[in-house]
Amino acid sequence: MIRKFSRYVSQKFVFYKIIHQNDYEIYKYGFELFFSLFLTVIIIFVISLFLGKTLETFLYLIGFFSIRVVCGGYHAKHHISCFVTSLLTYVFFLYLHQLIIKDEYKLIFIILMLSISVPIILAFTPIEHPNNPMSVYRKKKNKKIGIILSVLIVVAFSVTIMAPFLTDYFIPVFVGIFIAVVAMVAAKIEILLLKRKEGHI
Repeated sequence: MIRKFSRYVSQKFVFYKIIHQNDYEIYKYGFELFFSLFLTVIIIFVISLFLGKTLETFLYLIGFFSIRVVCGGYHAKHHISCFVTSLLTYVFFLYLHQLIIKDEYKLIFIILMLSISVPIILAFTPIEHPNNPMSVYRKKKNKKIGIILSVLIVVAFSVTIMAPFLTDYFIPVFVGIFIAVVAMVAAKIEILLLKRKEGHI
């Protein structure tokens, strides 16, 4: 359905000369990603409304996508797989958030997550998939943004130390960052396995 709708929208863009025919495939792929992401986010927010977790979900998505967009991460091969993976990831967030928020040692959990996340962001950003190569300029730009994000994460953690009453608001953001970093590691492993299979390593 998403693919058909993306094809339809792209064809209309070409018909009304909004885009050139040569850019049709690029826009079609872009629309597929956008509509798939939009649908997933809408469903996640609907679930959050039923669970009374709208604010936590919004903060989680900020943390997750701030890393995901810049640093990269695992991509499922099909829209259905992507949708299911996103929902399972959200369920994992809800479980992890509930586990940390009620624990008296929540600060230790935060330190552990960020101690894993920040070095991986600095070391691996951006993750470039062989099927989706990046220009040198984009790689350098994303690398710089990754460094800035790492600094902001440390600053945010410092805020939770100085203002403990804000800790519960930052936890969903930190969990989102951690889950995005797990996706980065999964992508890195997938790329290494792919290169080994092709005999590049």
